[in-house]
Amino acid sequence: MITAFVLIVTQLPDNVTFDNALTMAGSADKMKILDFDFSLNDRYNVWSAIFGASFLMLSYFGTDQSQVQRYLSGKSIKQMRIGLLFNGLLKVPMQFFILMVGVMVFVFYQFNDTPLNFNPAAEKAVMESEYAADYEALQERHYSILHEKQTMQENYAKKLNNQYIAPEDKLESRLNYFRQAEEENREAARQLIAKADDGIETNDKDFVFIHFILHHLPKGLIGLLLAVILSAAMSSTASELNALSSTTAVDIYKRFNHNDTKDDDHYVRMSKWFTLMWGNNSYYIC
Repeated sequence: MITAFVLIVTQLPDNVTFDNALTMAGSADKMKILDFDFSLNDRYNVWSAIFGASFLMLSYFGTDQSQVQRYLSGKSIKQMRIGLLFNGLLKVPMQFFILMVGVMVFVFYQFNDTPLNFNPAAEKAVMESEYAADYEALQERHYSILHEKQTMQENYAKKLNNQYIAPEDKLESRLNYFRQAEEENREAARQLIAKADDGIETNDKDFVFIHFILHHLPKGLIGLLLAVILSAAMSSTASELNALSSTTAVDIYKRFNHNDTKDDDHYVRMSKWFTLMWGNNSYYIC
């Protein structure tokens, strides 16, 4: 993620500094950290975070097997508590960094072309349907809006560097106009995709960063990044399965097995069988 962040910043236009990028993101309302408005229709505000995160953190830090395994590996109660505190505190800057990567991707795409829908399967489905001509018309309008918006973004960057003489509020109003037009066009495209195939995912937000990786990162780095993602997934899965098998072997099997003649090798073998059992259960549930 750090490498991707550095590459995103370095691929911004030469006259766009990091501070300029943050200002541009703020003008598009992407830098609002806290929202105290109480609304049942808004998924992301302080009140929903407090309520939802309370249950999430209780389940994660209290019952998640990977976390429990960390507690069990502590040499004392004090070390377990310190590990819990650091695990919770380090998540805050980590989440801020991940969100900052997303903000920089947003700024990057203000100066670069984007597909009408980031989900390639959705675009393929609509282009193979009877709505292909309508979708192509939306694509033409999309790229027309993009090029106009990119010109305004370049002027806004010059304005931030005192290289462009124009009222800043006028530039921002024009940018907001093009952003709204772009979003309306994307919404029309999503509705068209839903008509072509109502079973396909039209919400393409999860595909934005993947699109950046596949189209704007060096090929060698793409392979390395995929290897890192797979390694992280395998490591996380391994720790979960190990925690589940250890808990099953020690807290259930050994506790209810009153035959004291069994040695440690037996419980190690049983732990391996429990790992296989939990792995199969996870596979079938998925």
